[in-house]
Amino acid sequence: MILFHSFKHHLISIREWLRTNTGAWNNELQRKLLTIGSSQLDLYTGQLSVASIEGFVTNFLQQKNLLDKQAYKNWIYEESDYKMISLPDDSNWTLRFLDEEQFAHLHPSRYSLNTIRVKANVLKSCLCVLLFEKEDEINNAVINHYRKKYLQLPPVNEKFTHAEIEKVLRLLAAA
Repeated sequence: MILFHSFKHHLISIREWLRTNTGAWNNELQRKLLTIGSSQLDLYTGQLSVASIEGFVTNFLQQKNLLDKQAYKNWIYEESDYKMISLPDDSNWTLRFLDEEQFAHLHPSRYSLNTIRVKANVLKSCLCVLLFEKEDEINNAVINHYRKKYLQLPPVNEKFTHAEIEKVLRLLAAA
């Protein structure tokens, strides 16, 4: 019923993925990175697990009698094409309708508590680099090597102060 891309929106899940896949590269990993897309996204940095998040949302929908696909669709489209809800840690989440089996599309709300806004290509670059390199050994040349070899992304400019990349690298590498 709920579609939540934890690999794209949940920091704890992403860190676990990095620990599990360090040093590995194959077509499946590349496909997984490509699912992140190429625009901006909101990454939940709080402590709620994926199961807790989905559980809270399911309970919310059940209390509102919205477990039926049509009832959920009608509710979503009452005023616009999405609804926002808050979870126990005061983070806000956006619900949208998908005409699929998992019809409740869930993601962190823009600029919510316990979220950061990240460019998708920055996240993909950081994930790819951290699969192979230690955080303190990363520079523009290293980043560009992995962007070109594995992600088919253009290089970052040598004059580019990669503050966002550094911020995301530190966030992902933190234990």
